[in-house]
Amino acid sequence: MRLELEHNLALLVRHLVILVIGGAIAALGLVLVAVALALGVAGLLGSASAGFAVTGIAFLALGAIIVAVRVRRRVDPSRRHALQRTTGELRKDAQWLSNGR
Repeated sequence: MRLELEHNLALLVRHLVILVIGGAIAALGLVLVAVALALGVAGLLGSASAGFAVTGIAFLALGAIIVAVRVRRRVDPSRRHALQRTTGELRKDAQWLSNGR
């Protein structure tokens, strides 16, 4: 049992290291793409600072949209209603158990 646990832990650590390295490489790639995009926009606008500003604002807007969509999905009214029903059922069960049934 202990040997299997150690094997699973080693496998988990190995996968975690690969995930972290892959994430770092992906982040570096995103930075390079953002710089290239900013330089391209700067060439069109004729100003490097304007190119980086427009690219930054575009990434900011994209991030805000993603956050807004995720927040809206998290506060789904049907899920809230299901949680209230579950809470009500748990209260009924607790009452039933406290009555000695």
